[in-house]
Amino acid sequence: NAVYGSFLSPQPVVKTQDQFGNDSTSGAAGKTVTLTIAPDTGTLLGTTSLDISSGTASFTDLTVNAVGTKQLTAAATDLTNAVSNSFDITQKTLTVTGLSVGNKIYDGNTDAVVSGTPLLVGGVVGDDTVTLAGIAVGTFNTPNIGSNTVAISGLSLVGDDAVNYILTQPVLNAEITAKPITVTPTAGQTKIYGETNPAVFAYTFDPALIIGDSFTGALGRFAGEDVNTYAYTIGTLSAGGNYALTLAPGTFEITKRDLTVTATGVSREYDGTFNATVTLSSNEVAGDNLTLSYTTASFLNKTVGSDKQVDVSGISIDGPKASNYNLLNVTAQTTANITKKSITATLNVKNKTYDGDTSAMFASLPPPHIVLNDPVGGDEVTVADEGSKEFENKNQFVLRQD
Repeated sequence: NAVYGSFLSPQPVVKTQDQFGNDSTSGAAGKTVTLTIAPDTGTLLGTTSLDISSGTASFTDLTVNAVGTKQLTAAATDLTNAVSNSFDITQKTLTVTGLSVGNKIYDGNTDAVVSGTPLLVGGVVGDDTVTLAGIAVGTFNTPNIGSNTVAISGLSLVGDDAVNYILTQPVLNAEITAKPITVTPTAGQTKIYGETNPAVFAYTFDPALIIGDSFTGALGRFAGEDVNTYAYTIGTLSAGGNYALTLAPGTFEITKRDLTVTATGVSREYDGTFNATVTLSSNEVAGDNLTLSYTTASFLNKTVGSDKQVDVSGISIDGPKASNYNLLNVTAQTTANITKKSITATLNVKNKTYDGDTSAMFASLPPPHIVLNDPVGGDEVTVADEGSKEFENKNQFVLRQD
């Protein structure tokens, strides 16, 4: 066997033998053996005839000028011809040089850009006519990013002798890099203090993803729940390993929560003033523990009554979370009751000697017969009717007033 253009390996060796198959020099003296190849299977090249007087002829430079399965015939005058075993001449491999492949950004396909002039490498035998034809086409082994191989195709061998050759097209290397995508958070996204974040933060992106690719995950933002602006983060947003995401600057805003303070009046006993007391409550976020205050709370008048109007002013808020609120009211209105004030009366009566009954008499004026205890200062309160009076019983010094 041999590769086209190479010496046969091993080279043929011809021996003379007797009728029993034993090596013999009988009848070989002065004779020449000639090797030929089967008709229409090519030409045997080199020294094809050697002296075989010694009984052995060893050939050293034989080649065959065509590929395929071959068989040799050894002939010498007055000797029986010998036929060799079959052997193969295989095509000679030629390769290509002079090509290169450029790196590219991920585009979802395996196309590669090939540049350069292809040249045959491997050696065309003698004056054989063999040239390259076609256009080199490059194909990445994967469309995904990484250091990848690129198989070259599209080239072929042409020429009268091309059949004797086989072309191995090169495998080159090139890089597919991630496609850059700019993600821009949609402007104006907000929430009111105390509310939950939007289910997702809206965004746009440029350029478009390759058809069939899509985003997963979502944008995030820096932590914080107080009123402020917070920069977005890429969060869990991803378009896959073939993309490099860049987040454009943008902020999410938490705005103040509207706060309404409500007053609840506290009923009291008459004290002669307009002063009122209220308790304050609001629609604040649970757990914020705002301090709610007011400066004044007043009834419209000081008289006793039910559901009397109370006006509250100077409402304010304080506390660590107060800056998160927009106080909508500094005044409020409610109602409360002013109930009558309870007072006591002291009777000025005469002592008496036991007389067997319960009758009693007031002491002589000027001390008033009845003294009212603890009226509101400035109020004029008098006894409209002194009524009747008597000791509780005839034996004790206890006076009862009806």
